[in-house]
Amino acid sequence: MAWFGAFGDDSGSHEQSPIMILAVVVGEHKRWEMFSDEWWYVLNHNPPLQPHKGHIYFSSSDAETLNGCFKGVSRKDADDKVDLLTEIVLSHMDYAMLSGIKWEHFKQVFQAGVPKTPSGRLHNYFKHPYYMCFHDVVACVLQKQWAEKLGEVDFVFDEQGKMLGRSIEIFKKARTDRAFSPELRNIAQASQIIPGDDKLVLPLQAADLVAWQSRNRSWPHTGRVTSSAKKLVASRKVFYHAINRGELRLTAKWLNYSPATLRMLQRSGWTPIQIVQRAGERKKN
Repeated sequence: MAWFGAFGDDSGSHEQSPIMILAVVVGEHKRWEMFSDEWWYVLNHNPPLQPHKGHIYFSSSDAETLNGCFKGVSRKDADDKVDLLTEIVLSHMDYAMLSGIKWEHFKQVFQAGVPKTPSGRLHNYFKHPYYMCFHDVVACVLQKQWAEKLGEVDFVFDEQGKMLGRSIEIFKKARTDRAFSPELRNIAQASQIIPGDDKLVLPLQAADLVAWQSRNRSWPHTGRVTSSAKKLVASRKVFYHAINRGELRLTAKWLNYSPATLRMLQRSGWTPIQIVQRAGERKKN
């Protein structure tokens, strides 16, 4: 088992949200064990949450709307509990890595530029920003683990049906070829990614908290700025990459290369990221 565990969940995955964010909280396995004990204690005290559909668990959406396990809890008590849970996750995680895409940019830039199927439809991988955020945030975590010599890391992502399954399969394939740079290939090949149930895996609930609070703070009309969001920013443990229009445009361009061209470039030692970056340099010139 890897020394580090990374747990991921998203916020804003519906098109009515201005932005989607996928957050991964990363820490040593032994610290996640201590975290789970403290997290579970807070859920069950002052005031205790009520079981919902057979489980007691934290959900940012329920904490904000006072539904689910937060039904019957006052606004003040709910905010106080979220604040305390924020302090717990900050005290145990080493860092959090976030990837975000504006829905408007995703649809108007990326989806408009990617190749379509013979029937004129979008490929499954181009229908939702989750796929791009997933691979972006995983790559960022692997890069940080390698650069800071932190070692191997295993990932658990909240269940997302086919989207997560497809993303995991792409990762498994990518880590065996030249999609990763040589320095990241070893750590990627040693890493595992599995799905988990956020009602049972408590660190996934922490990822939900970080994703929700970061999304609310990142876009003024998404929601209120909370004490929890301010604590996350002040901690300097949360790293955020916003995938902008330029990156979306260049990624769409790369996807339009023929398979033969991509194979030729990769056999020459180019990674997909380098291909996209070089395309951007040519465009500037």
